Amino acid sequence: MLWRALCNFNWDLYKSGQWKPLSGAIGATLFVISDTAIAVSAFRGRFLGSNYFIMSTYYGAQLALALTATKTRNPHKYRNN
Repeated sequence: MLWRALCNFNWDLYKSGQWKPLSGAIGATLFVISDTAIAVSAFRGRFLGSNYFIMSTYYGAQLALALTATKTRNPHKYRNN
């Protein structure tokens, strides 16, 4: 998932106002961080604040991925002339 999200991201699209690929890349990265923290916690032992760290990265990933499914409105359509 991370590989595809990073391949989908393009700075030129982001500069033109399309932020969804960036949100997807951030969400996928946060999922990898969360899953890595779960693995470390399970196999090496819990670390200080592991539950909070795991859940905050997990919910951040969910939010970032959910933002990729939103509709974006056309700013030129609502501009007053």
